[in-house]
Amino acid sequence: MAALLFLKSRGRPPLRSDEETRQIVFEAARHAFAVDGYAATSTEELARRAGISTKTLYRLFPGKAALFEAMCVDRLERLLSAVDLQTNDEVDIEAGLHAALLACADLALDPDVVALQRMVLQESAAFPELAANFYKNGISRTVTALAGWLRIQVKRKRIAIAFEGNTSKSASTLRDEVTFFERGAYDDYEASASADTLQRYYQKEGHFFARVDWRRERLSPEEERIVFIVDEGPELKVRGIEFEGNKAFSSSALADVVSVRTFPLVGYIGLGEGGYVTGRQIDQDSERLVAYYQSKGYLEAKAHGEAATSRDALGQIGAVAALADDEHLARSKRMVDEGRVYLEEQFRAMKLKFNPSAGNFVFVNVNDGPAVFKKLLAMKIIVRPLRGYNLPEWLRITVGTMEQNEKCIAALKKLL
Repeated sequence: MAALLFLKSRGRPPLRSDEETRQIVFEAARHAFAVDGYAATSTEELARRAGISTKTLYRLFPGKAALFEAMCVDRLERLLSAVDLQTNDEVDIEAGLHAALLACADLALDPDVVALQRMVLQESAAFPELAANFYKNGISRTVTALAGWLRIQVKRKRIAIAFEGNTSKSASTLRDEVTFFERGAYDDYEASASADTLQRYYQKEGHFFARVDWRRERLSPEEERIVFIVDEGPELKVRGIEFEGNKAFSSSALADVVSVRTFPLVGYIGLGEGGYVTGRQIDQDSERLVAYYQSKGYLEAKAHGEAATSRDALGQIGAVAALADDEHLARSKRMVDEGRVYLEEQFRAMKLKFNPSAGNFVFVNVNDGPAVFKKLLAMKIIVRPLRGYNLPEWLRITVGTMEQNEKCIAALKKLL
């Protein structure tokens, strides 16, 4: 006896995988969020644009926030893979970092990333988790990747760090303060930043007049050493805090505004807080004083702080607020005005289009902004490309010192 079997399928076979559907949703979401914004885009609209049901959308993503985060992760994953490859494939440290940082610049200027960043900035007030996720999946991850690569180079003894003149602090203690490992770079800028960080560390430990310099030594084609030269200076304690020019408010009222504190009597046995001061702390206290005066209606108030070892040298150790510095402002404005005029004159002579400015920067047309930006960056000249503002031919050049302005012009004449 023969039997006939009739097989019935359970519906149509799937036309595409979940991963393919996710990519379609990502593309639809990217356009919807860019055009309408995060808040105004509903899950129903996202499903309609992707050509799927809301049930399928919720099966793939728990909600709109999860979809946005997954979309960012996917897009940044693709872009960051290029950074990782360029970092890992290079053998020479300097060439590797140069390639990786240029890749990071391409990432920061990628139109998709610019669009995402604009949307995050617009929506961050109402949806702060968007900014947190964008930072975690993009900026923080890039820094972590570069920092991890740099740690590997240090372990391979390709980068050595040494200290000179550090009599009161051990090398291991100072090594924990440098910023190389945190930021994933070791160029001249980062070496200077690490020296500044070490100087602030010494100031927090009571060495207000400490100074830290650095030098780079090439030990071999594959190994360099960065040496930090420390002048610790004397250990000093804050004995008094004075204010000058404060006619409207008492010194005791202003003392509550600033963060500098005198050294406590019990500080000698390790108790109490305060007693030391850093240059940055003085700057921040000056800003606090300005904000305090402005909140009281003194909108034109100015303040600056200084520290010295004797009253004759401008007060005792501490912060002295002088509520005016017209000379400094005039000097700074004069430098900017002269530099801007110089840049514009040079652009005219080079027959480059530019927008006349009244600020501390000038927009100039160099035909290919991103390409010139990369070449200037390789020459350690930092400008700002404007491709993200639909001005791909233009650069924004900030007015600097005359020496910096001349260096920038010389580089542009060489490149254009």
